[in-house]
Amino acid sequence: MIPETHQAALDELLRSAGLPAAAGNTVDLLAESTNTVYVVQTGETDFILRVYGDSGWPEIYDRARLAKVIHLHEVLAAKGVSVPRILGHVDHPDLQAVLMEHLPGQPLAEALDQVPLPERDDLWRAVGTSLQSVHEISLADIAGEIRGDQVVPFGDGEGPARGWGTFATGDFLDDTDRLSRHLPSLKVDGDWLAEVMSRAREHLDESPVRLLHNDPTVDNIFVERSEDGWRCSGWIDWEFARHGDPAWDCARLELFREHHVPAPSAAFWKAYDGPNQLNLVANQLLVGLFCAGIQFENANAEPGRHAHAIDWLSHFQQHVQRLERLLDAKTSAVIPSTVQGPDSNPGVLGRLRVALRLLMGLRAHDLRAARSYTQLMWSEHSILRRLLLLAGWSLRQMFDVIPRGLMSVSFADQVKSTPIWLDEQNPHADVPWRDGGKLPERVDTLVIGAGFTGASCAYHWSKLSKVDSLAVLDMGDPATGASGRNEGVVVMGRYAAMVRDTVRPYLDSVRKDLSADDRSQLATQFATVYARAAYRNADLVEATVKKEAFDCDYARNGWIQAREAEDQEALAASVEFGQRVGAADWTALPPDQVLKLGGMSVDDPAGFSQASATFHPARWVWCQLQQALRCEQVGLYTRTKVTRVESDDEGYLVITDRGDIRCGNLINATESYTAALYPHYRDLIHPVQTQAAFGEGGPADMPAEIALSGKRSFFGRHPFDNRAQGLLVGSDATRVANHHAGRNAPSRFITCFSLAEVWRYYDSAPVTLTHEWSGTPGFTTDEYPVVGRLDGRNMWIIGGMCGSGTAVSFNGARHVVTRVLGMDDDCDDYPEAYFAPTRLLDPENHPWPELEMV
Repeated sequence: MIPETHQAALDELLRSAGLPAAAGNTVDLLAESTNTVYVVQTGETDFILRVYGDSGWPEIYDRARLAKVIHLHEVLAAKGVSVPRILGHVDHPDLQAVLMEHLPGQPLAEALDQVPLPERDDLWRAVGTSLQSVHEISLADIAGEIRGDQVVPFGDGEGPARGWGTFATGDFLDDTDRLSRHLPSLKVDGDWLAEVMSRAREHLDESPVRLLHNDPTVDNIFVERSEDGWRCSGWIDWEFARHGDPAWDCARLELFREHHVPAPSAAFWKAYDGPNQLNLVANQLLVGLFCAGIQFENANAEPGRHAHAIDWLSHFQQHVQRLERLLDAKTSAVIPSTVQGPDSNPGVLGRLRVALRLLMGLRAHDLRAARSYTQLMWSEHSILRRLLLLAGWSLRQMFDVIPRGLMSVSFADQVKSTPIWLDEQNPHADVPWRDGGKLPERVDTLVIGAGFTGASCAYHWSKLSKVDSLAVLDMGDPATGASGRNEGVVVMGRYAAMVRDTVRPYLDSVRKDLSADDRSQLATQFATVYARAAYRNADLVEATVKKEAFDCDYARNGWIQAREAEDQEALAASVEFGQRVGAADWTALPPDQVLKLGGMSVDDPAGFSQASATFHPARWVWCQLQQALRCEQVGLYTRTKVTRVESDDEGYLVITDRGDIRCGNLINATESYTAALYPHYRDLIHPVQTQAAFGEGGPADMPAEIALSGKRSFFGRHPFDNRAQGLLVGSDATRVANHHAGRNAPSRFITCFSLAEVWRYYDSAPVTLTHEWSGTPGFTTDEYPVVGRLDGRNMWIIGGMCGSGTAVSFNGARHVVTRVLGMDDDCDDYPEAYFAPTRLLDPENHPWPELEMV
């Protein structure tokens, strides 16, 4: 119910604006904080009534707030910044209010949650361009509060005028000391902090000042879809605007947000074209501390509202160290992107000690990995030349790069071989045996494997089948195979040019009936079909996580892949090819945006998969199974090893170490285990060993929830809720024997190499390695997945995903399940001509796709 005083103000404003009387209006409360906001509906037109209340500011500013808002709306509109048009206002001693038009479009918060991921960049680009226009407005030469139409210096005339730095850092040291009771990371050397902040204050006092919104949250920014894409349709809530450093607004937009709200993407920073890193880091520290004060000292603070800022402050000392380095450089543009490594020198004895340990720890797999690395890096050279290059590289790694890289690294007394993702309770361990379960004798459909693919089959089955039964078997517990041993990235698949280039050599060997140009065209078609299916897969994963509210730490912020100078021509060509075939997710990111988005210092543009996501891979599997097992038609049977499969006229007899099961349909989610289970399919999928490691600590500038990789390794952070944030690193892609599928035998040399690679892009930081593991994803000869019938009857397979299982498994499972159930599907993402196993098992009789006209 609208209060009488507010209704009276509304009636007065409507009359003065020539609008229908209040009796004909519907008034809904929209928000209530320092002011009360109502949506007023008059026929087909909506208006906003804003009634100002107590802001908590001195009365002189409270009384000038209405004049301030009216003035700023006039200034902003004159500069081309979209703001609501003010239709009228009342200024009574006991009440101030304005009636404004309702902005078109919707809040940015809603749009970010609703649009497909590729469109998010359009949203952020529009916001970046608009915020830059705001920050081009200068109201005076001084920093200060805005009172009415005047900028009043901070200090309100008492003593000398204070610049932005003096004002913003005034209580920084006291606040840091007080809040350290809640955040131990704030406990740093006080003298050193005072010296750094004194220098920062001087720099900020000298920096240009502009109009600040001062509350640029995703709820105060409106966006609208137009014929030319998304545009920023307006900014609201200017009552707290100030005049100061524009980097403050950028820092608030980045840190002052709820956990589910994505950070501004690279498109925002590119469109905004700034700010310089020195000002941004300084203001990030100020905003972070401001958020911490609200979170820990305001009884009305919403839980989780400031989670991002709190996480950022957990590396407080490293952020201050970075600020100190920037002050030393005193850059006025984006920080130079020179690649930096650790500054420490291990000395001759230290280098020898590390080299000897590495040599003593070498095993047969290291030699296999060295051969793979040699073929990858120097394939164009002769064998002798490759050996010489490998020898030089190895010596340099063992006596220089790795010893320097390990200066800040320590190893726990007992490094666990358990993947970090599985170092928590598995909710489906030993199901159903822990509850006295029994293996069924017959099911309609049986799935072998309870990783990404098997869990997805169970999930889709539970949604689509009302009668037929399905059982999922796994030789271990769910997600303990390759699905629980990866880097935790939902990839958009390999980028299209890479798919084209890996398929082409195989086509050269099996399609000699085609001309070279035709084989190139066919490889392009394979890449196009793969990308379409992978993109749909990624969108389905995101939609499912949201719909089911899966607790798997899902965040879709992209994947940065560093490239060096010699890779730039190939990167540009791959981006152009992707655009040409409709695979526009893959793009190039300039060095300043790589630094902004991923904290990585690079000299050259990086590849960027804009719509990739990060998640907890094991929880993704567990969540799907939990949902699927609510359906009585679905059963899970762990720690049940399939030893043999026999086929007959009735279907299939699956022989396990717990008994036999008969089924009419069989889905193989066996990936790298396929050749071990079916020796006659040994040429279909083979195991390739990859490995990863986790350590507590790591670079402060490395953000969580974005996928990162160098040219030869991957790395990143994950927001674990059951342990401290740490550094995840990994590398390797070496083929191993079929009987080695699933083994966990990581190489310490590769772990050390991967750690040293991180410092090529980040400043050295303490890391304590606690976990180290390996896994074996399944690869095909042409590095292209197989999805379809395996025996021409009712045995199916989804596999050969080549380390990109998250790009195929969910949509591939949907595809197979719908066909097993005989259901019509809205599209065929995995056409037989491209994905059928006969492509590899019987290429002469495979139904190859027709060549498309170019």
